[in-house]
Amino acid sequence: MATTKHINDYNRRRKELALKGFGGKCQICGYDKCNKALEFHHINPKEKDITLSRSIYSWDKTKQELKKCICVCANCHREIHEGLINIEQKQYFNEDLVKEYNPKEQNISTRFKAKYNWKNIDIINMRDNEHKTFKEISEIIGCSESYASKKYKKMLRSFNG
Repeated sequence: MATTKHINDYNRRRKELALKGFGGKCQICGYDKCNKALEFHHINPKEKDITLSRSIYSWDKTKQELKKCICVCANCHREIHEGLINIEQKQYFNEDLVKEYNPKEQNISTRFKAKYNWKNIDIINMRDNEHKTFKEISEIIGCSESYASKKYKKMLRSFNG
């Protein structure tokens, strides 16, 4: 089932893979201690099609976007945006470093497909009468907040006719 933990694990694995394609370090200062402190900076912001840190995209689309970036630590990234660091030729994403990756093995939508018996879950009551947030409902059911919200709206529509 696709819980927040599964999604976070999926995102962490994808980021580790993306970092591997950059040699796993900041292209400016060489920092490599904490993956959470490493980010992707678009060389030309006008070419940016997707925000890598905010959504799940196909591996092919992710690779195409990574090729427009360099890997930098959080400090260097801020200094780039402040104009304190001039980006020179840096190591770009090297697809060969991650060619063994099989995205079908990591597909969150099929690997963690949630199956719930919604007849036994009164999501409308939890939301309307118990005043639970979608976050609370998602934790009870074991799904994402957005999935709980979508399911609630769908059940409400079918309930109201």
